[in-house]
Amino acid sequence: MLTLGEAIRRLRMAGGLSQRQLAAKLETDPTYLSHIEAGRREPSISLLRSLAKQLDIPPGLLLSVALWADLPPAHQEKFRPILEKLLELGSESQLRLGLELK
Repeated sequence: MLTLGEAIRRLRMAGGLSQRQLAAKLETDPTYLSHIEAGRREPSISLLRSLAKQLDIPPGLLLSVALWADLPPAHQEKFRPILEKLLELGSESQLRLGLELK
């Protein structure tokens, strides 16, 4: 599964945006966005909502991607139906991310 930073980078690139362009839309520093994509920083919930809006992805799906890898396998199985439903809602986003549940 992707990390949050990798997901943001893939979606940004799929949208044809540079880090600088996306940072400008988010009204944040490009260096901060770079740190998020590299996994050195985590966005606030409000920035996560803004990212989801700018990247045209459901916020719940973006948050689920961020948290999925941290779940133990037993919890992943428990929450798999919820994530699958979010993936259905964001099917275009799923294609852009190349997401597959393992």
